[in-house]
Amino acid sequence: QWQEQKAFEKRERHLSGKLENAIAAVRHASALGRDDSKGFVAMAFNFLTSSKARADALQRLHAAQRNGLSGRQKADVGAAISKLKRDQQTAFKAHRERFNAKRDSLKADQADEKRDLRQKWQDRHQERERVLSVVRRMETIKQERTTSQEASRGQYREEFNKAAAPEKRRRKGRVRKRQIDE
Repeated sequence: QWQEQKAFEKRERHLSGKLENAIAAVRHASALGRDDSKGFVAMAFNFLTSSKARADALQRLHAAQRNGLSGRQKADVGAAISKLKRDQQTAFKAHRERFNAKRDSLKADQADEKRDLRQKWQDRHQERERVLSVVRRMETIKQERTTSQEASRGQYREEFNKAAAPEKRRRKGRVRKRQIDE
């Protein structure tokens, strides 16, 4: 556009260049959609006589080109952004699925470990209860044996002692009295 502007200004210095610029302005105006046939001759005459009208036509063409370029760039950027967003969404979805799969696997593993640990504790509790019941039974038996032995021991000891001991002399009560001399 800068080169077109410089070429336009260079052609404006000569009459043939002005005519060339007027024809170019008519082409630019028709390219921009101002091609209605009833005002065509007036527009061509206006471009031929007015340097400012020719410059305005060139500026409008450049503005339209910039707008078109800007629109294409925005469309390209928008397409790139939407593609990037789609790719990110796909990556996020895949990541979420992997995360959920790992989480579910971890939950299942932890549930299995918890179940195994609970079973081990139940087994250990049952074993402890079994040992404790055996110890209680042994203690009960021991206590019963001790009480029965003590009861029978006392009874038998007395009889044994009577049988084993020789008969004791029985002393008669004291017969010796003090005598008092008179």
